[in-house]
Amino acid sequence: MTENNEKKEAIFRLENILIKNMSLEMPENVVTPTFNATPTIKLELRNISRQLSRDNYYEVVLETTTKVLSGENVQLLVEISQGGIFYIENVEAKQRERLLNVHAPEMLYPYISQLLSDLMMRAGAPRIFLPPFNFRALHQKKLKAMEEQLSQEKGEKGTVS
Repeated sequence: MTENNEKKEAIFRLENILIKNMSLEMPENVVTPTFNATPTIKLELRNISRQLSRDNYYEVVLETTTKVLSGENVQLLVEISQGGIFYIENVEAKQRERLLNVHAPEMLYPYISQLLSDLMMRAGAPRIFLPPFNFRALHQKKLKAMEEQLSQEKGEKGTVS
């Protein structure tokens, strides 16, 4: 009787790309935004992941909020949620977390950047491409913050007054 000690091959693939939400608002001027010579642009980026009801399927969503300001006035507000469905099999929990928080967002990032650029151009606004973003560094920062919080909680539980 022989045992099969072969490790199954890890699988990680993008199954589908979808737009979950997209909105554009021009609060000041519906027809033509009145940008000054150098508008200020504020970008926010979030990453959300969750397991779907089917085994080994996960949804990862990148959300961006972009504000174009002329002085204090919001000239343009764009919110986009770009989603992806990923299939992950034969991967340990720690590696799966890294795939969902680093590699999946890296795959979706060019899509959300292009969508933002196209939408802003169609609104008559300055065309914006999202700058390069290091999801790996962000993930490491989150892990470090979680470790520090856990060590603080352990320290507080261990002290006796």
